[in-house]
Amino acid sequence: MKVTHKLNNTSITKNTQQDVNFLLTNKIGGYCLLGDSPASRYQGVFLMDNSSMYKIIENINLLNAPPIKEIVNEFSSVTRKRGAIAETFFMPYGYDALVYELTKPGEIEITLDIRSSYEDPEFGRIYKITKSKSGIIINYKHEKTNFFVVIKPDRLDYKIIKEWEKRIYEYDKNRNSYPIEKYVFKALRLKAQKVIFVFFKSKKQAMEEAEYVFKNLDRLKEHQKIYVSKINTKRHPDPEIRIAKKSAINSLNKLLINLKDRRGIFAGLPWFFQFWTRDELISLKALLLNKQDREVREILLKNLKELKKGLLLNITMPCPDKEHLKELKKAYKRIENIVGITAVNADGIGWLFKRIDDSLSLFSAKEKAEISKKLQTAIDFTSNHLIKDGLLYNGPKKTWMDSEWGGDNREGFRIEIQTLFLNMLKLAYKLTKNKKYYKQEIEMRKTVKEKFWNTRFLADGLDDFTIRPNIFIAAYVYPELLSKAEWTLCFNNILPSLWLNWGGLSSIDKKHPLFCNDSTGEIRKSYHRGDSWFWINNLAALVMKRVNKAKFKKHIDKIIQASTTEILTSGAIGHHAEISSASSLQSQGCIAQAWSNAMFVELIEES
Repeated sequence: MKVTHKLNNTSITKNTQQDVNFLLTNKIGGYCLLGDSPASRYQGVFLMDNSSMYKIIENINLLNAPPIKEIVNEFSSVTRKRGAIAETFFMPYGYDALVYELTKPGEIEITLDIRSSYEDPEFGRIYKITKSKSGIIINYKHEKTNFFVVIKPDRLDYKIIKEWEKRIYEYDKNRNSYPIEKYVFKALRLKAQKVIFVFFKSKKQAMEEAEYVFKNLDRLKEHQKIYVSKINTKRHPDPEIRIAKKSAINSLNKLLINLKDRRGIFAGLPWFFQFWTRDELISLKALLLNKQDREVREILLKNLKELKKGLLLNITMPCPDKEHLKELKKAYKRIENIVGITAVNADGIGWLFKRIDDSLSLFSAKEKAEISKKLQTAIDFTSNHLIKDGLLYNGPKKTWMDSEWGGDNREGFRIEIQTLFLNMLKLAYKLTKNKKYYKQEIEMRKTVKEKFWNTRFLADGLDDFTIRPNIFIAAYVYPELLSKAEWTLCFNNILPSLWLNWGGLSSIDKKHPLFCNDSTGEIRKSYHRGDSWFWINNLAALVMKRVNKAKFKKHIDKIIQASTTEILTSGAIGHHAEISSASSLQSQGCIAQAWSNAMFVELIEES
């Protein structure tokens, strides 16, 4: 199959042996993820209603059509070419709608699977199909769920099928994600060249929106083309890398969601459709590089507002979960329980102030004063309750490596947590000129180096010299910890234990007894025990470039090559996946991950 990426005057075509998907979003929570045929229960067309994600369409199948020979990513839409006929998919930003167009009339089969994304009801699902002036109306009811799907074709020529069909999801089976079988509803077949699908809980709203999108389609398309054409990061001389970088920014922007009460970045699609604090903050630098200052400011101020003393919730979309808030209130009353509560991570606050530090020029003097006040409160709170013998303590499953297998977890004193706090102290001195923060920074830096540096490489945690790539995070957020010569020595000593020949890093020493060569999916045995994370790969290449570009050129180039290939020809085309197995370059986990995209953009911006 050919894969083509086209934006403005840039176009590149690659061949791939893989079955690739495409992903579109409407930037208000909904998305369309489709492949040649459904391989996952997370594929299809989804919409968001009051922070809940609902699946609507299982598949749109063009009957009696030749196989897909080429898929074209046009950034605002996607076209699949099947011999003499092509099908184009488009999701207009701000509307719960999908537009499906053919180059000539064809017979289309519509299969539905209306349900909450994380739920799999089997019984009591009722679909009622009726005809109206606006087109075909499908009303779905199951317990408290009541949705209307309006299908507006350019001609009303259809046949109702109303058959239940058993689906077996091979992708879910391979990643141990259950259930892997379910029944979906084959609703109807219609003959058309253009079809608008609109989804609402209100029949009237669905009908009105279908009519509006149908009448204003050309204007909506043009508006979206203009939006995606404004990708303006630094130009790269290599055309493949250049289009991969533009794709990564476009993907990140598709994950930048505008809800009624706030803006934020989904951690990933198709199943991390929440604003995960850590992921969102890590991803902001790429938006800053793309001159999206307004979005960066808004998200940083949102998170600053969420900050309570020294605590920041894991998830803030669209409002913190009631159980999380309950845990947070308990934590305030009983300080000793802070490190154990599931609602709070250990590194979100450090990433917040790292990104504020990167973006200081965006804030007014008044805002900087408020930032300074919040930062000082957070430092004092942390120093009083979480600093032990000069080091910052974190509870179990509170770092980004949050899974626990084989009796191994990262509770204790972890290297990236220390450096994130050191950066907070550095920022506090920059903002206040209060020498107590400078003194605390110098003293803690000395302690961290004494306890973590063995003159060959940094420990992953206090008294834990298991080799992991978190050392690269430490170098990214606080390069002052070691000299460039020491960082060079450190990277040189750990790379043989982590390096994967296809161009990635294992998440643990390849000789460690917990290492897994192949991803185990939802059986999270391999998640941080071998799986290679694209965001870490890109971050590692970036810091190696900053430390010693000549020394690590082979590794940097190989990582860039692997990430570029993954974005352009694998998984969901034009999107950067979450992970790959250690054994070979693959698109696994969430196939559009915000921080993977963001770190690739940062890496290429400095290349």
